[in-house]
Amino acid sequence: MTHSVSPPPGQPVLWLDPQAALSDAERMVLHQSGWNVRAVPTLDDVAFQAPHAVAVVVRLSHTCERLTEVQRVLQEADQPLPVFCRVDRDELELAVEASRQGAAGVISAQDWKPQSWGRLVKTLELPLQVSNPASLPSIKNEEPTPPVEQAPLKPRRAVFVDPA
Repeated sequence: MTHSVSPPPGQPVLWLDPQAALSDAERMVLHQSGWNVRAVPTLDDVAFQAPHAVAVVVRLSHTCERLTEVQRVLQEADQPLPVFCRVDRDELELAVEASRQGAAGVISAQDWKPQSWGRLVKTLELPLQVSNPASLPSIKNEEPTPPVEQAPLKPRRAVFVDPA
């Protein structure tokens, strides 16, 4: 049984993939997974459409340059959208680097399982991290919280075996 999350009405996910256009079958999988996809061919289109979107999906190949450019365009447009990256299965290092550079998620470019894309949709439902905690309203606690007493740690014994 597959559980699909309804896409936010009127709030698309921007799809930037200069290597290949989405096929009808791929669009169907994304729609079943809860993605309302709008293909954008250029970075200028990303900037123009960003105010009406909830996220960006970008295809990477060999480097994270495209991710960096999308992040720059979104920052210049003052649109802090999450960016998900698609990478080829055999480019593990690129996937790790994309995560380090702030991608909200990384998925294989060959993965069209609705469950995989559904998991990424669920991350959009999580609260966004606040980049400026000082802008949050302060919560006043009338009663101080008593300190929690911790039990002293007991030493543990371990045996390590070298299989060589």
